[in-house]
Amino acid sequence: MTYILHFILGFVASFLGTLPFGPINLSMVDTTLKGGLKVGLRFSVAAALVEIAQSLFAYSFGMLITRYLEHNIWIQLTVFVVLFAIGAVFFMRKEKEDASIEGGRQISPFARGAIVGLLNPQALPFWVAVIAALKSSHWLSFAVWDFILLFLLGVSLGKLVALLLYGKLSLWIVQRISSLSHWMNRIIGSIFILLALIQVAKMFG
Repeated sequence: MTYILHFILGFVASFLGTLPFGPINLSMVDTTLKGGLKVGLRFSVAAALVEIAQSLFAYSFGMLITRYLEHNIWIQLTVFVVLFAIGAVFFMRKEKEDASIEGGRQISPFARGAIVGLLNPQALPFWVAVIAALKSSHWLSFAVWDFILLFLLGVSLGKLVALLLYGKLSLWIVQRISSLSHWMNRIIGSIFILLALIQVAKMFG
């Protein structure tokens, strides 16, 4: 039962943590709408693998990461600039530009998923908080490698399922509301800009 619990904890935490709007799931929506669900699958597999490393890193250096992120204004400012820049690019991008980008794009969906996953500012603080809460409740134990591997397997599958759900739902919605496809870039861009403004509010709040 303990083995199953570690897998379930990793899966549920990763799945729920992926549901709120953020850079990774918004990029998944964009990737799926431009290239289809198969392309989105390659993107999400890379993001899921990165999530394993981030959760393990958060477990090993949790408190150190939290203190560093909270007191380093330059990192927080960089996160704001990156989120705002991505949002501005999406907001101003047009369908003709999408087509030209697709035609000239050299970076693979897998590489894009890995890069966006690594740059995701929400991942490390999320896993620091989750793992600290699970450890304090004594539900999580990394005493043996079996527990670690099962937890990390749950983390990766939770991320993968949540991202594929985002991709599938985005296709379903756009297919039924055809006019929405013309607004997707602005919708995604607006959410990125909103996330950037929330970051600023945290900095000066």
